[in-house]
Amino acid sequence: MQNITVARFRNRSDAEGHFNAYRHLMPEAKFVVMFDPVLPLEHQLNRR
Repeated sequence: MQNITVARFRNRSDAEGHFNAYRHLMPEAKFVVMFDPVLPLEHQLNRR
């Protein structure tokens, strides 16, 4: 099975809303909601 990013969202509610719409439109497909870890801004700046 191949993983494809379908969309990215800023909050869980938006992601779940689209997840439910995709499930309704394509009931045979398998979708998973995943989250990227968000690092504190200080940590992001130190990694450059």
